[in-house]
Amino acid sequence: MDESLFSYRRKERRIPCDVPAALRVDQDYSSQVKCLDITNNGAGVLVDQPIPVHRHVLLEIEAPRRKMISLNGKIAWCSKITGQWRLGIVFDRVLPFNCRNIEGAITEKNIYV
Repeated sequence: MDESLFSYRRKERRIPCDVPAALRVDQDYSSQVKCLDITNNGAGVLVDQPIPVHRHVLLEIEAPRRKMISLNGKIAWCSKITGQWRLGIVFDRVLPFNCRNIEGAITEKNIYV
């Protein structure tokens, strides 16, 4: 998928990562996903099923040495790629830490998400 197609909509460049996560849609549905990239404003994830644009979700990133980081947001776009779906999630609020590298972000000592 050509990332440049979506870069004009982003406020900042996403940082590549490869982090396991869970995606909750409504109260009833949860799926294991892969977080592919992240910024303070949003994330890109890979899922098995499409999720409608504008749907509110909860992204739970597994943080080494810390509890799960829970991030509320909504689906900005959804695109099929090789049997899976890539989603762009816009967070409801800007993250209070720097996402230059995901390991640093999720092991930060003072995360209040």
